[in-house]
Amino acid sequence: MKKKQSLSASIITFNEEKNLERCLLSIKDICHEIIIVDSLSSDSTLKIAREFGCKIFSQPFLGHIKQKQLALEKCTGDWILCIDADEAVSEELKREIMRFVSSNPEIHGISINRLSNYFGKWMKFVWQPDWNIRLIRNGYAYWGGYNPHDKIIVKGKTDRLKGYLYHYPYKDIMDHFNKTIKYSSIIAEEYYKMGIKARWYHLLFSPHIAIFKKLILKFGILDGIRGIIISSLTGWGVFIKYFNLFVLQRQKYFEKF
Repeated sequence: MKKKQSLSASIITFNEEKNLERCLLSIKDICHEIIIVDSLSSDSTLKIAREFGCKIFSQPFLGHIKQKQLALEKCTGDWILCIDADEAVSEELKREIMRFVSSNPEIHGISINRLSNYFGKWMKFVWQPDWNIRLIRNGYAYWGGYNPHDKIIVKGKTDRLKGYLYHYPYKDIMDHFNKTIKYSSIIAEEYYKMGIKARWYHLLFSPHIAIFKKLILKFGILDGIRGIIISSLTGWGVFIKYFNLFVLQRQKYFEKF
């Protein structure tokens, strides 16, 4: 007789009072423990977490990868659902996860398609599909990639599940704009560390290429005005990324003299 499999949830938080309750409501019935690593929130995030019986650990922010890896290592379940505070599990996905975990298959990681809500409407084209490994067998995966584009690396077999992981990435247009600048700046620093160079043609052409890919190749135009805004801000983010990288290169160059 197979041992009943347990499921942990792994979440990192910082001032997520507007999102966390929705996230926890969607997973509380399927997880035997919910681990939260919080980077010193000053709002009601921890109060909400305590109400749901989460195990809370405080840790000043180490960067996306290290912070999520720390949360992962705190989990004790046979399986771990890695979820962000601005995400929620759909009912179909919840059933799929319960069925999958209880069957205890010889699989080590599961990809889940994330469906993003942009100001009240689900984006069915510009951000689709958005497959991410989020359900893993404990001990067979770790967080890798580069900040802020972290991803789970699985040491073993992977598969996919039906159902959506709902995503609510931005509070309003200014939140989207500010996060675009913030993340583009972080990526520029990561690119510099990796030895990637910014050239004049990156500043001139790459933003337009990014817009074309989102708006035309990904059919973002079919998402209406929201798809156009997302595509435009994607191009803006690419410009900021290469501009910051260009500035970093010049600063380091002149520091030699």
